[in-house]
Amino acid sequence: EPFLYKLVPTLVEIYGEEYAELIQRQRIIENTIFAEEKLFLNTLEIGLEHIEHLLQSYSRKGEKIFSGKDLFKLYGTYGFPFELTKELLTEKGYECDEEGFLQELEKDRNQSRETWKGKKLAVFLDPNLIPTTPTEFLGYLHLTSKSKIVGILDLEKPKQILKAGEKGILILKETPFYAESGGQIGDTGYIKTNTSVFQVLDTQKENDIYLHIGVVLSGEFQTGIEVIAEVEEQRRKLLTYHHSGTHLLHAALRRTLGTHVTQKASLVSHEYLRFDFSHPNPLQMEEILKIEEDVNNAISARVGVTTNIYDLETAKKTGALYFFEEKYGDKVRVVQMGEFSSEFCGGCHVSNTKEIEYFLIRKESSPGAGNRRIEALCGPKVIEYFQEEFQEIGYQIGEINSKLKEFFNNNEHFITVNLPNPKQIQQTFEEKGSKAVFEFRKLKQNLEMILDEKKNFLHQVKKQKESKLAQDLLSNQNILIEKIEKIGKFLFLSHNVENIKIEIVKELGDSLKNKFANIFFVVHVKNKDNAILFMAGKEAISHGLNCNELMKKTLPIVEGKGGGKIDMAQGSAKKIENFQQLLEALKRELQEK
Repeated sequence: EPFLYKLVPTLVEIYGEEYAELIQRQRIIENTIFAEEKLFLNTLEIGLEHIEHLLQSYSRKGEKIFSGKDLFKLYGTYGFPFELTKELLTEKGYECDEEGFLQELEKDRNQSRETWKGKKLAVFLDPNLIPTTPTEFLGYLHLTSKSKIVGILDLEKPKQILKAGEKGILILKETPFYAESGGQIGDTGYIKTNTSVFQVLDTQKENDIYLHIGVVLSGEFQTGIEVIAEVEEQRRKLLTYHHSGTHLLHAALRRTLGTHVTQKASLVSHEYLRFDFSHPNPLQMEEILKIEEDVNNAISARVGVTTNIYDLETAKKTGALYFFEEKYGDKVRVVQMGEFSSEFCGGCHVSNTKEIEYFLIRKESSPGAGNRRIEALCGPKVIEYFQEEFQEIGYQIGEINSKLKEFFNNNEHFITVNLPNPKQIQQTFEEKGSKAVFEFRKLKQNLEMILDEKKNFLHQVKKQKESKLAQDLLSNQNILIEKIEKIGKFLFLSHNVENIKIEIVKELGDSLKNKFANIFFVVHVKNKDNAILFMAGKEAISHGLNCNELMKKTLPIVEGKGGGKIDMAQGSAKKIENFQQLLEALKRELQEK
């Protein structure tokens, strides 16, 4: 049965002070782990059944080598871990065709790399089924256009009609929808008639045929009818901000780090941009700030963005950046942003750098050896980022202040700072433009430093208090010893403690066990879980005492749960007001033994 999720409270107890989000999300973490364990146990159950069936077949044939295909079937179809399959088969005297398994695995990976587009290519490129005339793209200049449906797919085969509620693909004669390419994700929006609406959830393309993937919300669509195609405007704007921001970032990286920097991969979405580039070392904060400032200067310069179509050789002579590994056609589109950037690109861009408004690097990391990755935000997404960050910082300050008040019973050590509210952040950006990026970044860093200092201070003070409590608890054992009761063959002691780590109580229990081998020690630790601890000495165990069994038998009295070993068990109580009844039940158990 699932058990890993039960470790979460202990994890929170140990690390909760350092990682407050563990406390905030404890229930979510437990539920997630529990769900994963249940799913895995189900996978094991199904996998074991199939292994048994296969073994029966191998036994009948007298074969002792498990084929790569069967090994992969267990892994690929039923999700059964290869290592576990190998272990089980080895125990039963079978060999595993590991090389065959790896070949099947690689074959599957290659197939997975081929999306549905490749699989359906023969269908929608068959001239007898769907016209193969390239779709005319109008999206550089227009976000809405009239068009005509020249083909319909239901994700499996061509159709003549697509009805309400059905998913499918519409192919238009011309379209304003940008199809995913060059790192920029596909447009979304609507294709409409007077009586019907098709929601476009993604746009892809194969051989310049644009595929509008989505679902019919109302009415129906047939091949040959006239439609209105409408791109989701705000989303497209965000895409252009992030695509133009990517070009400015690429150029700024080369100016700051050197011309060895080249693009390795990129993602342009309406939420953020991601840019992978060749560079051997992690970026220093000074470099990040310089790159960020470079891009924001280009935005503030309000430079016009021009696009020109050249033949390939002429385009190369313009000095525009291009990628040797890319395949270009006879005609190439060059996107230029004044002196700041010039690149080969077929994507959608702003008409002036001022439209990007603001640029922020939110993360720098490595996707693999020799390369670095930057995630960045443009336009309104930068404002949203700081609004969310300061809201989170405000929440953390409130949590720390609450703990400080609880600890010191006053507000002497409170963090007292004026946090900008969402409206103030918005106003500052409107007034100062991209300069607000640096201002809010510095404020955020300062606040995070103050938070860390206070967390460390609170941690140290708590450790000192816990150390004193531990010393007091361990040094005042004589007072506890006076409370010991003799019940049959056992010495019985119960105790209540507040705001102390369970590990300290265990130390006390070990000390008592060394002094009294026949002791049975019960402790209630008053914390958010109302922890219960049972401990027994060696002699008590020899007389038949078992902490684990006692806990499972008596903890239901306090609506608790727990368990452990023969000499120590730990649990928690929901109905701690019944603790006295628990003690009485334990005494009866001791008397009976």
